Amino acid sequence: MLYHRSLGRDLHKLVIAVVDNRRPMLPVMRAMLAAMGAGRIQTYESPTGAIGTMATASVERLLVDCSPEGFFGRQFTSVGQPLLSL
Repeated sequence: MLYHRSLGRDLHKLVIAVVDNRRPMLPVMRAMLAAMGAGRIQTYESPTGAIGTMATASVERLLVDCSPEGFFGRQFTSVGQPLLSL
């Protein structure tokens, strides 16, 4: 198993979320992450769905389309904070 040094955990134990409004990209990203050894991968088609889930569940790594519809990728850096256009 791959070990993630900065978090001190095995990659298969990390919770990784992928947000992309292009539906065909979600299974591609999931397959690539799984091939690397990631075990807990969550995928979301919309930023609002991802934010709603992340408000109550822990996500350790977040991969976001740089410009998902209705949001900017940088807005995800402060879940729970007011969303501001940067």
